[in-house]
Amino acid sequence: MKLVIKSVPEFDKDINKLSKKYRNIIKDMDTALKVLQVEPTNESRSKRISGLGENVVAPIYKLRKFYSEDFKGKGSSSGFRLIYALLTIK
Repeated sequence: MKLVIKSVPEFDKDINKLSKKYRNIIKDMDTALKVLQVEPTNESRSKRISGLGENVVAPIYKLRKFYSEDFKGKGSSSGFRLIYALLTIK
């Protein structure tokens, strides 16, 4: 299965803002997207978010504890979280 990753304009805008403060965020996001390409529903890295209501048709996941070079030595709960929807098109 080939995974196509699309971002919303708000995400792109936020990444550009954050890249001024966190210099390695673009490289770190590329790494996260490569991980998602291989295993989009890996239970050790991603957790499915439940209880969003019956109007949500796609499963929503949170990529947890995605470490960044910018947070090195900042503690175990530092890093980014990435929320994504996994749509299956037949």
